[in-house]
Amino acid sequence: MKRSVLFVPLLCSVLLTACGQAPMTVPEASDTVTLEQASMPGDTEPVTEPTTEPPTAPPTEPTTEPETEPLFMNGHETVEVYEKLTAATLVTDTTAELTDPEMSFPTDTLGDFTAEIPCRFDGTEQTVTLQYHVADTTPPAAINNGEFAAVKTGGTFNIEDQIGYGDNYDRSPVLTYTGEVNTRTPGVYPIEATLTDASGNSTTWTVNVTVADKIPAAPSKPQETFAEFTETFAADNLRFGIDVSKWQSKVDWPTVRAAGVSFTMIRCGYGSTGMSRDERYYENIKNASAAGLDVGVYFNSTATDPATARKQADWIVKEIAASGVQTQLPVAFDWESWQKFQQYGINFHELNETYNAFAERLAEHGYETMLYSSLRPLDGVWDTEDRIIWAARYDKTIDYTGYTIWQQSNTGQVPGINGNVDLDMMIVS
Repeated sequence: MKRSVLFVPLLCSVLLTACGQAPMTVPEASDTVTLEQASMPGDTEPVTEPTTEPPTAPPTEPTTEPETEPLFMNGHETVEVYEKLTAATLVTDTTAELTDPEMSFPTDTLGDFTAEIPCRFDGTEQTVTLQYHVADTTPPAAINNGEFAAVKTGGTFNIEDQIGYGDNYDRSPVLTYTGEVNTRTPGVYPIEATLTDASGNSTTWTVNVTVADKIPAAPSKPQETFAEFTETFAADNLRFGIDVSKWQSKVDWPTVRAAGVSFTMIRCGYGSTGMSRDERYYENIKNASAAGLDVGVYFNSTATDPATARKQADWIVKEIAASGVQTQLPVAFDWESWQKFQQYGINFHELNETYNAFAERLAEHGYETMLYSSLRPLDGVWDTEDRIIWAARYDKTIDYTGYTIWQQSNTGQVPGINGNVDLDMMIVS
């Protein structure tokens, strides 16, 4: 508390003078001095705000890493027989890294199997065991479905003579039918045919069996001139050609070339374990090449195993060399024994393995291979992935994609050839 005190200096001066001391200089009465004095009892001291510490943050919980997800691996429980199976295709979900995703596992036998999957997890190498089951769920197929089934009046009907069939796995599926075929009375008899394989898969369809005094011939396609053929299908990405064998007899190749034919596939030979050269092979390949056509060869094969197919490939290479002609087109594998396929006692997979052996052996010799086939086997028998396809379809349209050559007619008329010849078109880039 501050107090203002007046006249105190004058009193002090008088007292000092009396004591023999010089008086102090006294300010004028108008000056005012303000003094600080101690607080008197009852006075209030200035309030000093207490120093406060800054607020303390709540304690922080210690940071913890999230828990690592444990190692797990799931896979397909069932796979199809002959399916290409690798670690990458078997495993459906995993927290590990597959260290060999292309590791393959067997699928060529039905049953239960174990796959050891190598992987890396949490920085360490691991192996996970998965179980899988190989099953056959594909029904058998009729390649010759009895479209022209017929028996002479008074003869014996045997359905095995009318239908050619097979299966992807079973070498001997069973063919049965319901219905009646009265061979004593001419007419058309519908029956229901059923194919069943050893896994219980089945295919059923209707077959109309003709009983007649004379077996009707299969309908033939009208003849078509080469000029009509090229006019109908003219396109910038197409070349037009023919394929020939001894059945065309002597061919006037310069005349064929002048008509606009730019390439030809020539039959080299035919057979199975024993190979026979087409009687006009040398004549055709030499003269066609000399006339300026691009040439390739085809072989009518009835091979049913890889070893035979490799022998055929070796034989073809020797025949090409013996002709002295450089081929420009692939070697075609022509397998057409569908009429009674069941007689061979093989399945479709084994036939594909036979083709693979043929193609691999030709590749060793530096030749490309082409697969010739009609549409039903292309759809139901052959594995066509990564294969050059020569497709036979005698119509104005083809409901199949992926072919390189389309054999569009077997009744073509070409200047320089007497009689019918196959007409082909090739897709070029």
